[in-house]
Amino acid sequence: MPPERLEFNDIASDPRNILVSEKEAARLLSWEVRTLQQRRYRGQTPPYVRIGRNIRYRLAELMEMVRAGEVKPQRGSTGKN
Repeated sequence: MPPERLEFNDIASDPRNILVSEKEAARLLSWEVRTLQQRRYRGQTPPYVRIGRNIRYRLAELMEMVRAGEVKPQRGSTGKN
């Protein structure tokens, strides 16, 4: 049986396959584009994809960075010691 043929919309709807520009990535992370450039130079996250001269970031990786930084307050915590 031949493998099922994937349609473009099936591929594009998966955030692991969506690539965003450097400017869009900076906006999503509330960073400056220069910050992303410096982090790339230093070998820091987020990982990126180079297509010719263009730099792209996977949307799923950016979303994971945001999730990893999420702080969930403890129930009943007032924030005071």
